Amino acid sequence: MTPYEAWFGNKLAVHHLRTFGCIVYVKNMKSNLKKLEDRGQRMVFIGYEKGSKAYRAYDPTTGKVVITREMLSLMKALNGIGIENLETGSDADGSDSFTIEYPIEENRRAAEGEEGQKRTPSVQSKLEPLVGVNMEEEESVTPVAAQFAPVADPSPIQFVSPPSDIDDNFDVDHAHPDYGESPVRFRTLGDIIGPLEEVDKVEVFAVSADEPASLAEAMKHECWRRAMAKELATIEENKTWTLTDLPADRRAIGLKWVFKVKRDEKGAVVKHKVRLVVKGYFQRQGIDYDEVFAPVARMEAIRLLMSLATHEGWEVNHMDVKSAFLNGELKEEVFMEQTPGFLDPNNDHKVFKLHKALYGLHQASRAWNHKLDKSLISLSPSEHAISYKEEGTGQLVVGMYVDDLIITGTNSQAIRKLKKEMTHLFKMSDLGLLHYYLGIEAYARKILEKAGMAGCNACQTLMMPRLKLTKESRSPLVDATLYRSRVGSLRYLVHTRPDLAFSVGYVSRFMEEPHEDYMAAVKQILRYVAGTEDKGLFYGKKKGTKPMLIGFSDSDYAGDVDSRKSTSGIIFFLGDGAVSWQSVKQRIVANSSCETQSILLLLLLHVKLYGWLRF
Repeated sequence: MTPYEAWFGNKLAVHHLRTFGCIVYVKNMKSNLKKLEDRGQRMVFIGYEKGSKAYRAYDPTTGKVVITREMLSLMKALNGIGIENLETGSDADGSDSFTIEYPIEENRRAAEGEEGQKRTPSVQSKLEPLVGVNMEEEESVTPVAAQFAPVADPSPIQFVSPPSDIDDNFDVDHAHPDYGESPVRFRTLGDIIGPLEEVDKVEVFAVSADEPASLAEAMKHECWRRAMAKELATIEENKTWTLTDLPADRRAIGLKWVFKVKRDEKGAVVKHKVRLVVKGYFQRQGIDYDEVFAPVARMEAIRLLMSLATHEGWEVNHMDVKSAFLNGELKEEVFMEQTPGFLDPNNDHKVFKLHKALYGLHQASRAWNHKLDKSLISLSPSEHAISYKEEGTGQLVVGMYVDDLIITGTNSQAIRKLKKEMTHLFKMSDLGLLHYYLGIEAYARKILEKAGMAGCNACQTLMMPRLKLTKESRSPLVDATLYRSRVGSLRYLVHTRPDLAFSVGYVSRFMEEPHEDYMAAVKQILRYVAGTEDKGLFYGKKKGTKPMLIGFSDSDYAGDVDSRKSTSGIIFFLGDGAVSWQSVKQRIVANSSCETQSILLLLLLHVKLYGWLRF
């Protein structure tokens, strides 16, 4: 009998308990699963969610922790038991639990000077069978000090388990004489989650962790120290600054390190990125900087470029400028403090004078844009971040988004020539043919995680039918900052999701004083996103046809409950692929449905999408 049962008079329910580190399958919540797609994702059980009946499972492929109640336990997978024996809440024999007894050695009296006596009091508990435990195996116990030593390799990480292969009728008095002294069985990390990919020894934990919150924390990890040293080497090699004395009438601006874990389209860690950033908020306009504006390509222009290249069969190349802002040349005199964590001990009183831009400066993006414009070809008259060049009978087009370059055109040889020239001018990363740009898919998952809706029940509709929200709502208020954050996150996702344009625009009207019914509409959109993460734009090619720019538009009449204004919707296609779309509330109140169409026509005239085709 357990103390709990003796006190309360009933047995403690433990049927929901799972073995830490066992293999589990978490239900795939994606909607519209194909016939051959997996219904469950293989993960590792790591505990229970506080305050609920949900479980916590670790996904080794993404490094994420999933909170779910839809979980199947594969309790004996590591013993060679197949997936067909997967159990949902009991052991392989069908019983929900079993009683075990094992001895506890009492050494307290020996420590006090008394004669040590071995006693084996019975301790009963309801546990589920553990994975991979064999009492017949004899292994040495790892010393306690070794368990807390600095990690040098993933394999020494060990998890202790009590013995499990004990019969229900186990009798302590007739146990083996050496039983009380037998070592506790240890399981390695490899036993629990299988072989890991080979990564840097110290990065075993850093890969799965978030960015460090401070410089002191980052200095504890070799991966971040190496990234900081690499960033400083790039700055020194670029001749960004010189060490000098600070003039009496000037003030040195501070610096700080910024850490970022970069992930691929599936959310897996691919790089530990570090930036040395200037505290630009200390800059004074007219002294430390003047003009700051720098154009980037609009998403409509990028989509138009993708559609045109796909239809014409052009290859699309992707290049990235390493430490792009470090290439911008400064016109103003700017002085900085020395780098945190890397002070020159012989010249700790001196400061840096900047010759080229650094991240964080107000004028950094403009200085880089000027440098890039001088190095590239002619600018488009309609889109300043699109460059073009005539190459014989063909064309060469470059789209610029800060330090990301998209290069396409009719002549593959001209593309390779331009890439070679750019490599001589700047330190470039040639990413080959374009397959991933601006991280939209990984961003969708990040939105759901930030909202606490990762793994939520997906839905197939964006909004409730005929939903009409009003600013005169009587439902309770919600956190305005939280509401604005979620809606603002969704607005960036609209760049590749025309299906979200109206619904996200609709909930954006209630930022000032959000209520619970508004938040419910936002959650409905997030649930739809959860089920359509892999949805996006499709650009195809039709043989023997020329791409035609076609636009569609429509509007309702007096659809807004509060202002009686109408909502217009516009979408343009180049061939079969959408390149531009809008859903906006009209600025004036229309007196008839015919007048709403006239207002819509004026909106179409302002789009000027046709100008971007004049490369």
